[in-house]
Amino acid sequence: MNLNFSYIFKDTIKYTITKLIPGIMGLLAVIIFIRMIGPEEYGKYSIQLSFLMAFSAFSIGWLNQSILRYYSKYKTSGFLTRLFGVGVLGSIIFGLVILSIISYFKMVDNFAGPESIIIFVLFAALCVFQFLSTLYRARLKPNNVIVITAVQSILGLLLPVILLNMFGMRHKFLLLGLALSYCTPPIILFLVNITRVKEFWDKEIDIDKSRHVLGEFFKYGTPLSLWFALSLSLPFLDRFFIEYFFEYETTGIYASFTDLVVRVFSILLFPLTLAVHPRIMSAWNNNKQSAAIALWRKALQYQFGLFIVLMAVVYIFSDNIFNVLMVIFPDLNVSYSFLLMPILVGGFLWQFALLCHKPLEMDQRTTLMVGLMISALCVNLIGNIIYLPQYGIIATAYTYIASAGIYIIFSVYFSRHKFKLAMIQK
Repeated sequence: MNLNFSYIFKDTIKYTITKLIPGIMGLLAVIIFIRMIGPEEYGKYSIQLSFLMAFSAFSIGWLNQSILRYYSKYKTSGFLTRLFGVGVLGSIIFGLVILSIISYFKMVDNFAGPESIIIFVLFAALCVFQFLSTLYRARLKPNNVIVITAVQSILGLLLPVILLNMFGMRHKFLLLGLALSYCTPPIILFLVNITRVKEFWDKEIDIDKSRHVLGEFFKYGTPLSLWFALSLSLPFLDRFFIEYFFEYETTGIYASFTDLVVRVFSILLFPLTLAVHPRIMSAWNNNKQSAAIALWRKALQYQFGLFIVLMAVVYIFSDNIFNVLMVIFPDLNVSYSFLLMPILVGGFLWQFALLCHKPLEMDQRTTLMVGLMISALCVNLIGNIIYLPQYGIIATAYTYIASAGIYIIFSVYFSRHKFKLAMIQK
């Protein structure tokens, strides 16, 4: 078991590196982009990107989550490469059809006309990139994740800046640069491995077996696709309602603030989740339930400990931190200082929720997970629709906390047996 903990620590360090470069690039990107295009254009950009993040998770999430859950079980099978190809292609086609309908009927702002082509390309690139990153995680190859995320994050800063300077300070050129940055790593990997891909694609496979596994993937992963889409729709809904009740400029300020916090958490907390998930599932799949629960318990302890340290630092130096933020964001003023702590707490709680619901994943209670996320979504809708017009964007920040709190409470309740095992296990 100690060996497993050492592997988790090593993988967490590696995944921290994978998040360090994108995190730093992401922090710089938020600062540079909002200063270049202003809060109004950044608000438009944030609404469209948050929608695409949620929609791509819905389209490709079933495959990604099934890979994390079942790769260790089927990795010696000869049909996985073709199954992955069919899964990715089918997910992208499905998504493009839905986006075409949305574009045709102008159901989302700025999704119609020539700009829709940028949206389509970005969606496909997000799907492929997320798939590759998930596959490397399932294969326990964090070094590969480091490479592709580093390349994407660097290009994700450089290409938009180049395009904005060439064609003008419009959010659509920011989205185009981002689409090209997500396209580049998959294209390079495909060209480098094209011979191997052809060999696997031409290889004889057991059609019945592959169909059975594909069905298993789809059955397990579809509720999780919906779960991820619902969870990622929360920031989209926050931005949507702020724009609806106020304006794009206020949306841009709130979005840039929250994006900055999310980048910090992606560096400090999310690597632990990335490192522990495939090892928990691998132990569970190999009938090592006690080992899986022990790893999960340690992950909960480590993440909570990191959060306590982080909150203590922020509490002590909150005034200094906000003064720095006001220098970074010219449109930010002291009236927004009340957002710092609730956004930090909400960001942590949603990261913590990803570990709290692990027992439901292990037991494949994915439909229940969707139900719990719908309850969190209802809290989000009620908070934004009723309280946002009355109290302003602070209502959105506290709604973020409330929705995460509801999800965690329900997750603990429905997983109480495993929580008890984790507490008594030495």
